[in-house]
Amino acid sequence: MDDSIPTGHRVDDEPHLRRRSFRRDPSEEVAAEVLADERIYGDPTGHLAEQSVHEEAHTLYTTGETEGGWSVWLDRKRAEVGALDSWCVVLFCALVSGPLAVIGALFSQGGHPLALVVYGPAIEEVLKIALLAVLVETRPYLVRSALQIRLVAYASALAFALVENLLYLNVYVDDPSPGLVFWCWSACTGLHLFATAIAVEGLVGSWRRSMERRTRPTLDGAYSWLGAAIVVHGLYNLAVFLLESSGFTY
Repeated sequence: MDDSIPTGHRVDDEPHLRRRSFRRDPSEEVAAEVLADERIYGDPTGHLAEQSVHEEAHTLYTTGETEGGWSVWLDRKRAEVGALDSWCVVLFCALVSGPLAVIGALFSQGGHPLALVVYGPAIEEVLKIALLAVLVETRPYLVRSALQIRLVAYASALAFALVENLLYLNVYVDDPSPGLVFWCWSACTGLHLFATAIAVEGLVGSWRRSMERRTRPTLDGAYSWLGAAIVVHGLYNLAVFLLESSGFTY
């Protein structure tokens, strides 16, 4: 029978001297595979570059030294990406993000007010910028300007509104009134564009800080912007729900 895990500091407590069988941590094997792939495929996310001694906090923030670390990796990757490549990636994200958010929103539909005011807005706003967030956090070198980030977000919002309006007016509602049609294409479309315009500013800030400070981007500062967009969207849905409950017709 295996001994209980020892807690002392004797030589007998060394792993190779214990009678219990030694078990490798599965995460170590996963980490080894990831590192092997990065060495073979050129470290696309900058993970290996981030392990440089020049990326240590005391080096970055006291001496400003960044050579040999993530900063050099970023410069090299940006030099490898041309303007055409960058715009192709941006256009792909713009075309995919909107429909992706629609698919996610379909799973959040429900009759409960929480689904309308909380779950739905949260899922929609997250998914409209999800692909863009991955791009900013893991492949910042593919983006050449803040304008591109905003264009992707705005296109995603418009694509989402387009698909949502077509489904709502042609599938969910039988014979919609002219007033409802006008409301969907004006107010609803404007809401999606406005809420996404708020959320994307967090990603723009994260990308800009990364480029200016020459450090790996994080999304910590983007969550408050996303939260504000969800609140705006939720308040709009709540107002519409209360109007319809009071007997308002378009």
